[in-house]
Order: sequence, then C-alpha cells, then structure tokens
Amino acid sequence: MGMEFELFFGGPEHSYAATVTRTNGHRVPVAASPPIFYGFPQTFEESFANFLQTSPFPHVYNVRGHDFLAYAGQHMSKNLASGSLTTLPRLHSPPSAPQVTVIYDEIRQLRIFAAADQRSSELKVNLKTSYGPTAGSFFADSFTPRGLKRYRWSNLPSDLENELQDLLGNGGYEKARIQDVCMNRDGGWVVVSKDGQRYIWGGNLPHDLVAALLVGKESKIRIDRIFLNHQHPTEYLLLMGNGEVYARLHEDFREPLQKLSKEWATGNKLSRNYRFRFYPSCHCSKVQQAEQNAAYYNARGIFHLNRGNDLLAYQYLKAAHELHGSNAFIRRNYALALLEHQRILQDPILVRVLLGEPNSSAGLNAAFRLDYLSMNTTITPLRARLLQGQIIDFGEVQEEWSYRDGNWAAKQEIKLRSRIGQTGAELLGQHPAPLGTPSSPAEVA
Repeated sequence: MGMEFELFFGGPEHSYAATVTRTNGHRVPVAASPPIFYGFPQTFEESFANFLQTSPFPHVYNVRGHDFLAYAGQHMSKNLASGSLTTLPRLHSPPSAPQVTVIYDEIRQLRIFAAADQRSSELKVNLKTSYGPTAGSFFADSFTPRGLKRYRWSNLPSDLENELQDLLGNGGYEKARIQDVCMNRDGGWVVVSKDGQRYIWGGNLPHDLVAALLVGKESKIRIDRIFLNHQHPTEYLLLMGNGEVYARLHEDFREPLQKLSKEWATGNKLSRNYRFRFYPSCHCSKVQQAEQNAAYYNARGIFHLNRGNDLLAYQYLKAAHELHGSNAFIRRNYALALLEHQRILQDPILVRVLLGEPNSSAGLNAAFRLDYLSMNTTITPLRARLLQGQIIDFGEVQEEWSYRDGNWAAKQEIKLRSRIGQTGAELLGQHPAPLGTPSSPAEVA
C-alpha cells in the first residue's frame, strides 16, 4: 500500500488541482482524499470533484495540459478499469463541449503520434505527455502494452534533446525507462528515469529547486514525483522519496498543500523525515489573479477562433468574461465569439427569440441561449455591422499554442472589417431577425 500524489497545473497564472490517493502499489486505488483546487474556474472544480467522488475510488494521474479545457492523462479505478483520461465522461458544460483530446489537436506532431498510437493499440489514444514553453513543444510516451513502446518529442530545448538522445542511445526504449520529462517556461527541465533513481536537469530552474536536486542526488535519494509548470518560469512541486517536499507556488496554496503533502508522507510511512519547504511564486491578490487568468483565457479564445473552433472559443471567452467582464476588449471578444458560435450552430429557438418570441429553457443549447441573450446589448450593434457587410477578422492563424508573456493578452482584440461581395445575412447564416426590435431581451448585468 502507498500514497500517490498528483498535481495538475492549469495555466500560467497559479491554477492547481492536487490529489492524494491510496493505492495497492499498481496504481489501483483503495481510497482517495478530496481534491484541493486553487485558481480554476468553479465549474471545472465542481465537475472534476464530482467525477472523483462518484466513480469507484478513481485515481487520476499524469494529468498535463494548458488549462481546464485542454489536458490529458490516465485513470484507474478499483475495479481495474483503466485508460486515457480522454475516455472519461465529459467534464465540461454544455454537453456538446469537446473532450480533452483538444490538447492533441493543438500540436501537429503530437496529433500524428496519437493517431499512430491508436492504430497500434486499436483502442482510444493513451499517451503520457508533457509540454514545453514554445509552440509545438512536447514529449510523449506511447507506454501501454498494445502501444508503440516509443517516445516522441518536438521543439524541445537543445540541451534536453541531447539528454534524451543519450538516454535512448544506451539501450533504446526498454532500458531508458523514462518516468517523467518536465519543463518550465524559461527553458528549464528535469528528466526522471529508472523509477526515480536517476535524474538530471538543465536550463533555467529556480535556485531552490536546483539545490534540492543536488542534495537528493548526492544523498542518493529517489524522486517520488516532480511537477513543473510549463507556462510559468518558477512554479514547481518536488516530492522526494525520503519524505522531503519542496514547492514554489502561490502563497495562498501553502497551507492546503502542506496538509495534503503531510497526508502523502504519513501514508508512505515517511512522517519521521517529513520536511516541507515552501517558496512563494506570487503574493498577488485574488482580484489580480482573476484579471491575469481572464487575459489568458481571452488569448486562448482568440487562438481557437482563428483555428475555426467556435465552441472552444466561446467557452474560453465566457470564462474570461466571468473573471473580468468590465474589460472592454474581453467583453467585445466574448460577444463576437457568441455571434460566431450562433452562426455555426444556427439554434432555431434563438433565431425566433430574436424575432420577439419567448425563450425556452429546454434543449441542449439552453445555456448558450442564456449566455447570448445576457450579452444582447453588446451583441446588437456588432450584429448590425455584420448585417451591413462587415466580417469578423480573427487575425493571423496561429497553428500551435504558445504563451510566453500574458501582459498583452487582455488587450488582444477581434476586429471587424469590410469585405465586398457577401451580404450581411450570408455572414450571419440566414438570421432573419430585425435588429434593435423592442422585444429584444435586455442585457443582464
């Protein structure tokens, strides 16, 4: 019996989900503690916690990704049901939301590798992945019994790639036994292999993390788990096999993390040597963090609008608006995302509501209609410009995601421009509703 600790970084601005699960040594869960969250949207926290509580002692692990809508990992339940996190029930609302394979779709080389893994196993894609700071940067392991038994990576820091080549040059996949590859936003990295007994690091890492790794290596202490935030320069969590814990995260996460890590140490009979060393990565207020996360979700929403993913764009921009609705750029971008989603969706009830008929709270698109109508006073003048022949200019298409510096993101704006030869009705997808009718629902504050 043992306790397994897991941490999911959900973005560049201090979003964490952590769990401790008692297992039988083969990742089969015996009991799980309630997860702890910080900085995630409430809807994600509720749906994720609900899944963990309603399934038969689920153990979710190796969860990696960009944020609450783009991630992947593995799971195991006490009845030995296991697989990719992409096979789990949808965790997002509305029900038509995409599953977590969105993270594969954002990186071309990873998408190709995932398709090869699926052909080999004849099952759902199940890769162990980690991500880097630049566009298209990843490391993936096709590890399942029917998988490819192969590593694949792309656009990694050159010194990390050299280390991986050296590991594979000494016996290939079977002898390398790579357990984890972690990267941060500044090109720092850690590679763990041979069940945590071997680890090497490079690039720009926090001094306190390097010091802890040096002590561990000199004392021949194995790494139990290590996590780096690939969208942040300094955030990490390191759990050593002797019970020592090192972390650099938001100050507000100190107390809940200490409590959970102590539970991990106790469950692994490491209480005697338990040490908790915490270094704050940020003291920013919840208001500041909300604005930073809103800027990030705004940038993610525009990224997906550029790529034609109207539903994902709507979800990201909704999250941005909920966090910082007073920001004029975010508010306008959210309204345009709603317009674009309705252009694709063509919800007939919403079309009739815009003509003056009463709304219906039934149906799969009920939540979307409420969101649309709550923004109607912002949407109406934008629809007018579209009906006059202008189009939504989503800007230059960004094929693969990269988030180096979010300071500009809240000011990123979707523009409208004129295009000759297409009518406004065609642009809006046959919207028959006259604009500005007295019966148009008012905006909800």
